[in-house]
Amino acid sequence: MVLFAVPVTSMARLCGADLDRHLVHLRLQKITAALVASFSLGLFFMAACCLGSTLAAMVATGLLAISSGFYTTVGLGLWQHGGIVFWILTALLVELRSSGRPTRLGTVIQGIACAGLLMCRPTAALLIAGLTTWIFLRSPRRALETLAVAAAAYLPCLLMYFMIYGNVFGPATINGNMSGEFWHPGRIETMTGVLVCPARGLFVYQPWAILAFLSLRPRTRGGVWLPAGSLRLDRVLSFHHRGPLPRHLGLA
Repeated sequence: MVLFAVPVTSMARLCGADLDRHLVHLRLQKITAALVASFSLGLFFMAACCLGSTLAAMVATGLLAISSGFYTTVGLGLWQHGGIVFWILTALLVELRSSGRPTRLGTVIQGIACAGLLMCRPTAALLIAGLTTWIFLRSPRRALETLAVAAAAYLPCLLMYFMIYGNVFGPATINGNMSGEFWHPGRIETMTGVLVCPARGLFVYQPWAILAFLSLRPRTRGGVWLPAGSLRLDRVLSFHHRGPLPRHLGLA
């Protein structure tokens, strides 16, 4: 989260803040986290506008802001969560706004976003794999360019981790977090805990995520067969939208 903390800390220094005080550190952390949460909601709104009407996007953004754990995770300074949300939304927004054909600058932004994901948490490589696979299906060359930019952008962080922690994964390897002691991928009980655990389950604290499964069911419209994944944001939120379907869904 250095990329987010440095601008806020620099501004505080210019304003004469005493950066040696612990209370100042806490205040700056809260300000930074609140800004990351606000910008992330803005990115979500713009991405949602690409999938439906402005009204539907406003409702979805409102639900995310006040009916989920968004501000209690991102907005309160749980740093890894905020960075991951911000960077994945940045990459998705570029892809959606460009209808799968971003400019060279867009590709660079997506590469930097992938590097930002890794900087926050090594396990975010799963998100990078999904994103680059999606890009690869659209343009293999662009997927390779995105990964090349990500590798170049991540190199300074890799060197910093190696100098400070003696490994390329950084603090995630401390206390067994990545050693396997607490990491058990592929186990049913682990996945159940992630999804429905009363303490931190995805579907318990983010119940709107269940709506994502509605897009997996094939459907028809006006006698035309629509593939799975073509459910628009408007339909999920029951808002009527007139106009052509988005070109990036391949249904226009």
